[in-house]
Amino acid sequence: MSLHQNLVAPFVVEPKEAHTHTVVFLHRLPEATKDADLPAKVLSAKRTSRNSNHQTLAEQFPTVRWVFPHPKCGHRPYNNLTAEDKAAVGLTGSSPYITQILLREAKLLREKAEVANGLERVILGGQGETAEAGHEAMASFPEVRASIRRMPDQVAAFMRETLHSSEWSDACTDPRLVGYVGMHAEDAVVTRDQTAYRAATMKVVSSSSSSSASPSDGGVNSSIIANTPHRFIHGGYKVTTPKWDGRRYDEFASFLADDLGVYRVPIAAPPKTDERLRKERKAAAEEEARKHQLTAREKYLEELAANKVEEKERLDKVRRQIEADNRERRERAER
Repeated sequence: MSLHQNLVAPFVVEPKEAHTHTVVFLHRLPEATKDADLPAKVLSAKRTSRNSNHQTLAEQFPTVRWVFPHPKCGHRPYNNLTAEDKAAVGLTGSSPYITQILLREAKLLREKAEVANGLERVILGGQGETAEAGHEAMASFPEVRASIRRMPDQVAAFMRETLHSSEWSDACTDPRLVGYVGMHAEDAVVTRDQTAYRAATMKVVSSSSSSSASPSDGGVNSSIIANTPHRFIHGGYKVTTPKWDGRRYDEFASFLADDLGVYRVPIAAPPKTDERLRKERKAAAEEEARKHQLTAREKYLEELAANKVEEKERLDKVRRQIEADNRERRERAER
């Protein structure tokens, strides 16, 4: 979001339908950016190449609430807050600015959207330095006290009160955000968020023989980072057409819909014109006449060939799933 000398509340784009997820995204727009220009500059206003309708991300994901916290001018723009800044954005306690935003959105999802585990419906992201700052916020949640780490009921109570989980569930043993997105330049330089993700994953893997990370093993923050699905997007910011904002936004949208399961409006089929309907009816009639002229043996052979095609498609799908599972196991082993 735009730089501010004195912080104000985050810029928010409300969902168009029933709220299911929240994206907290950290921009760093110039200080001269006017409030009236923000709706057209933020992530939710970006367009993908998905279809000819040139829909924005907010239009494609109507159940998502978009939250854009403003950064401060100067060094460490999300941490050098004055007492007046904290009051302006409603901060309480000692947790950092962005961490509190994440917790606030988790609480809102639990109370208003009535989801069991609010934090598991929050997506965090940023671009360049703001991506790294956001990832630092993922490592700044309150930790379970060492004295209760081996007490399941006490850990569950802490997770309910802190991470807004309404019941004993995976949020108590495997806390996470629904996803993290770091957008970076095209070059292959390893960024701090990538380094932190690898370190957290190695830490929890070395401290636990299970396939997931637990607060009782590696701590809340290491668990959240290791358990949260990450997507690092490099480059793809060049605008190719006036109605498309670049490949990085295609990748972001795909991550939300395909990997995280966030509802995305289906692509609308083009309206059928009278000429198109006429051609479809003609083709259907010709196909029906062709089938009517076939002998019983020819019909049987056609049906057999169609069944073989369906079986091949089914086997290909199973093979792709097995390959994807094997890749995931190798990646976990490498971590």
